[in-house]
Amino acid sequence: MPYIDCLFLAVSAYTSSGLSTIGAQQISSSTFVILYLLMNLGGIVFLLLPPMIYRIYVFRSLEPSLMEFLATNESNDKPEAQKLIYLISERRAQMRGVQMVALVTLFYLFVFLFGGIWIFLWIISSFPRLEELQQRSFSNIWYATFMVSSAFCNCGLSLTSDSVHGLRNWPVSYLWLAFLILAGNNLFPVMLRGLLRLFHMLADSLCLDKIALAYALDHPRQV
Repeated sequence: MPYIDCLFLAVSAYTSSGLSTIGAQQISSSTFVILYLLMNLGGIVFLLLPPMIYRIYVFRSLEPSLMEFLATNESNDKPEAQKLIYLISERRAQMRGVQMVALVTLFYLFVFLFGGIWIFLWIISSFPRLEELQQRSFSNIWYATFMVSSAFCNCGLSLTSDSVHGLRNWPVSYLWLAFLILAGNNLFPVMLRGLLRLFHMLADSLCLDKIALAYALDHPRQV
């Protein structure tokens, strides 16, 4: 495969554009694996995690030195010191909320990617394996794994040259992929908030930080 095609495919997968300069039959199995990783790493939901993790890391790195400064400062009753104490307390509550949002986001990814694979596999298990998959020795598990991620990450790439046209006789598969497309894009904020609300209701039973979940619900723009 020419270098320019490889570069274009990589950018297309990572940015979820779904464009391709070559047919699926010309793409090797190893290239499909790389495209699978790239479209997951570039997915909207995945991209939310690194900033949250970085914010938690930075705060935890700075907090000990700030607390040490306050402990050695004899004038903590001054307005400047009181303001710093308030800011630390506020950021601590904020980071607890961020941790809960990150946890719920990871749960969201697990449910829709791992669970989505098995649901899609169950849907297509009663159908004869697509001819192109048989020709290239692609299993239904690999097909389900790739298609679920492609739909959830709104990438649009497929293991077959006809995209999902081969599934036209089984509309249930279309419905499931359509739901995954919405779950990974337009419906994600709504469903994430719904999960946060559910986790808040079940916080005591699940031993979760209920106060942090409440903060995340009350201050969505700060987490």
